[in-house]
Amino acid sequence: MHRPLRFSMVTFILQAMLLPQGLHAQKNSEQLWLAYNQQTRVSNKWGYQFDVNHRSIDFKKFQSTLSAARVSATYFIKDRNSISAGYAWFGTHLQDGNKNLLNENRLWQQLLFQKKYRQINLLHRIRLEERFKEAILGAKTMHNYTTRFRYMVQVQLPIAKSKAPHSFAISVVAANEILLHAGETIGTHYFDQNRMIAGLDFSLSKNLNLALLYQFILQYQPVFKETVPINSIRITLLHQLDFRKLNKD
Repeated sequence: MHRPLRFSMVTFILQAMLLPQGLHAQKNSEQLWLAYNQQTRVSNKWGYQFDVNHRSIDFKKFQSTLSAARVSATYFIKDRNSISAGYAWFGTHLQDGNKNLLNENRLWQQLLFQKKYRQINLLHRIRLEERFKEAILGAKTMHNYTTRFRYMVQVQLPIAKSKAPHSFAISVVAANEILLHAGETIGTHYFDQNRMIAGLDFSLSKNLNLALLYQFILQYQPVFKETVPINSIRITLLHQLDFRKLNKD
């Protein structure tokens, strides 16, 4: 790739990181998202995914807001294209009231498509979620059901790489995800969130990556009937395992 094109893409991603923060600096809440994600290949056609997440607000106090765990089986259509289906548990931490945690049980299905254009890796992810959520209405705890549709497009471009195979490398990442939902208590306002993501991915070894990302979220709050901007930092450790050679031996 020509250097001017690479420089232009890096500049665009940095502007995407800083512009929303400048526009909404006074209204944004702060969030920190921590995640461990394991993706394992057990055969040419099958694998599994597992991840755990924790989210907090206020970078000084680190007040917990959400914990989650997700698992799925994955079928590989091709090496870089796959179908997944699984289960997830989400727990929303409450600071007030008699109940400390609201539980959500979630079924989810996903299509993942990846394509490489020279050095650029382009990813499309389509995810469908069936969400069974606890909610509080007055003094009572109620349950409701919603369906959520998610589409994400991501671009990744290497900017620094060692000559030795499977050694340290750095890539710049930019993504956008739109989330739409429908179901009980939602009415006709189908927009849920839009997430704009930019940052760096560090390839630490053949199997281990660390992503440091800034995420700007526009989220609709039905209680206040307004779209709220949120600043967040995402730190994700990605662990990729491949047991195919071991099984063959």
